[in-house]
Amino acid sequence: MCGAAKDAGVKGVDLANVEYVLINNLGVVTGKSLGLSQSASLAIGSAFSHFAGIADVLSGNAAAFLMVYSPIKSFIEGCDPRLLPKKLVELNKHGMPERSMWLQAINHLIYFIWWQCNESILHDLDGYDERIFICTIFVLDCCLSFL
Repeated sequence: MCGAAKDAGVKGVDLANVEYVLINNLGVVTGKSLGLSQSASLAIGSAFSHFAGIADVLSGNAAAFLMVYSPIKSFIEGCDPRLLPKKLVELNKHGMPERSMWLQAINHLIYFIWWQCNESILHDLDGYDERIFICTIFVLDCCLSFL
């Protein structure tokens, strides 16, 4: 298993980072099997784990935006049109609530910029608190999108 059994007992390897340890080991073993030097194999392992990290972030962001987009569309289409402003529930030629989606996109942009500007706050939080912080942002986004 590319050194997984060996790394399972190493201090600092837990369920949060075991994926990256395994992917890093995969890169190191790949480099060794290709006959590369130790430093080149370590570089390949680092590149593999960085690629896995970027893929996780992008897929997580895509899933989060999808989960936030889907409720707004079903909410707008399933809600009584008299409860919301007419401009908000108006559908475009493709059958999508365009103004609601633009409002939501602006909210996401504001939260993303705010989050990046306050990134130092996240460094002080452990992983659990960071996830709660991110979920709170998305819940607030859903609420503000309906205003």
